[in-house]
Amino acid sequence: MTKNRLYNLIDKLVKGSVSEDEVAQELHELLHTFRDSYYQENIRTARVWAEIYFCPRKSERYGGPDEVRGSLLAGLTLAARRTTQLKEGRQ
Repeated sequence: MTKNRLYNLIDKLVKGSVSEDEVAQELHELLHTFRDSYYQENIRTARVWAEIYFCPRKSERYGGPDEVRGSLLAGLTLAARRTTQLKEGRQ
C-alpha cells in the first residue's frame, strides 16, 4: 500500500536509517502510483528536498539539515494523506 510505503520512508528518515539512493529509488517508484497532480507534486517536491538534504552544502543554504528534513517530511506526509483521500474517492 502506497500510504504505508510513504510512512515507512518517513520513519526511516526520522531515524536516519536510510540512504540517499534508497530515498531516490522509493520516490521514483512512488511518483506515478496515482494519476493525481496534487499527489505527484508532493512527491516531486519531496524529491527536490531529498536532493538538498543529502548534500550538506546545499542543506546549509536552506537552514540546515533539520530544516530541510522537516520540509521533506512535510511533503511526504501530504502525499500520504492524499493517498487516503484518493482511496476514499475524495478529489
